[in-house]
Amino acid sequence: MTDPDQEDSRGGLRTDGRRALELRQIRMRMGVFGQADGSAYIEHGNTKVLAAVYGPHQNYAIGCTVSLINKLTTEEEEDKTLATGVLDANFVEECSPGVTLSVVALPETNNEVEADRSGLIVVAHGAGQRLHLSRLEALKQRALQGCQDIKEILDSGVRHHLTANLLPSFLHNSLE
Repeated sequence: MTDPDQEDSRGGLRTDGRRALELRQIRMRMGVFGQADGSAYIEHGNTKVLAAVYGPHQNYAIGCTVSLINKLTTEEEEDKTLATGVLDANFVEECSPGVTLSVVALPETNNEVEADRSGLIVVAHGAGQRLHLSRLEALKQRALQGCQDIKEILDSGVRHHLTANLLPSFLHNSLE
């Protein structure tokens, strides 16, 4: 279990130095495979992903977790802690007693993550704890906001890649 005094001495920061709603750093490099229609190497904290796309596809899924971490606190503080949860749990947080809710959403074309049931997959898992149904909607919305934040970071990376690598050569060739 996470020691509440340790968190207080860190100014409310988690063990890895992030705030409750702060994502791990995301880095990306695009165009890593010349044979693919699209490819990217993405690092999200210690997670590393290499993806290649062949053929047209309209939507690439975005996922985020929110974890409720049980702590030995007073009843009043416990309600506040349980109601909020932390985004993008690290390994220690995800393995601690509590519940982790994983949400995968398909982004819409209008730059918002789809919040209705047609493009949403929700998976709850826990380390011996239950998730009360009354907390599900708030946690789902928090995870969807995390998905939206990740989508904005990835969209920015794609725009930067296109601006730096593809658009200048396209403009140069079209002017000739």
